[in-house]
Amino acid sequence: MSKIKTLLIVGGATQGLEIAYLAGKLNVHRVMVDRKPLAAARSMVEEYHCFDVLKCKAEFEELMEQADWVIPAIEDLEVLEYIDGFKHTHSILFDYEAYVISESKKKSNDFMENIGILTSSSSQCKTNQYIAKPYVGSGSKDVRLLDEQDIEGFENKELYSIEPFLEGPSYSVEIIGDGSTYEAYQITEIIVDDSYDCKCVLSPCDIDEEIRLKIIEDAHTIAKSLSLSSIMDLEVIISGGVVYTLEIDARFPSQTPIVVYNSTGLNMVERLIAFEQPMQMHREKHVSYEQILVQGTKMQVLGEHIVKDAGPLQLITGFCCAHEAITNYAQGASEWMGIFIHRASSKVQLEKQKLETYAAIESLMATKDHKII
Repeated sequence: MSKIKTLLIVGGATQGLEIAYLAGKLNVHRVMVDRKPLAAARSMVEEYHCFDVLKCKAEFEELMEQADWVIPAIEDLEVLEYIDGFKHTHSILFDYEAYVISESKKKSNDFMENIGILTSSSSQCKTNQYIAKPYVGSGSKDVRLLDEQDIEGFENKELYSIEPFLEGPSYSVEIIGDGSTYEAYQITEIIVDDSYDCKCVLSPCDIDEEIRLKIIEDAHTIAKSLSLSSIMDLEVIISGGVVYTLEIDARFPSQTPIVVYNSTGLNMVERLIAFEQPMQMHREKHVSYEQILVQGTKMQVLGEHIVKDAGPLQLITGFCCAHEAITNYAQGASEWMGIFIHRASSKVQLEKQKLETYAAIESLMATKDHKII
């Protein structure tokens, strides 16, 4: 009997949660390191270690020696550079050089414009509103909508990329490469909340074939130009029939890989581990992924920010009529959150399942002892 292999995940927030979920669908032993004692993904792995990687290098290096693969799930450049130092002796599934470009919106925008990729910052669309995005950092933190007259007096303007506000649907696609060969996967639709944080991901997408091919082409162009040797995601917006790239992130994404897995069966952790193996997918299912926050008798579908401070989450099959839920729900709790994953054979069936979940949550909120439904 062959020994079960070990995956070391560095970071237990949203990216770590994504990796832990997908690795849980494989026959691997999941080990996680995070400096927070109550990280979101703590309960999603077989082995959890709480320490600061840079302060406990001996302990970390011992874990690396026992691991078959290491996937960083953090955005701390100092820690990432330290881990990258082991890439010639360990299987580090991360491209540090590509990440250094993608983590800065200024660097990544300049890079993409130099290779002919249309970006939201280079859009010539006429608008009276603008989006201010911090140059460093992913997600929607500190993103602001500005009117044209607000730009002149905007504080710390030099720290932001100020771009025309484009209207239209947003999509995301992941691509994995080994430096010479590249694979782009299923495109997903991104729905954001009022703070521009992704609250829902849907697949498959009803998009024009020409647009779909353009998104895939741009993903390949960027990956090849980076000589990408790990995973990257590309987020775009379609405005006026034109594909504009909003941002790239050369690290393991959150939210979308779980959707792609449930829709197509393609597991991006598995592809990173065994990229040389033939890619296998099944017929697409309709999938929805959304975060719901419950506070007393109030229920809201909100962005990913509600996951980060939710404490340890657990995976429950069939919770509140969902296919799966990742939640911190505890019996009797009046405030809790959950990631709800639905999948069905049709859009109509998918919407029916979501309504059943909303009704189940409302019923749970109205029940004094809050029994799991």
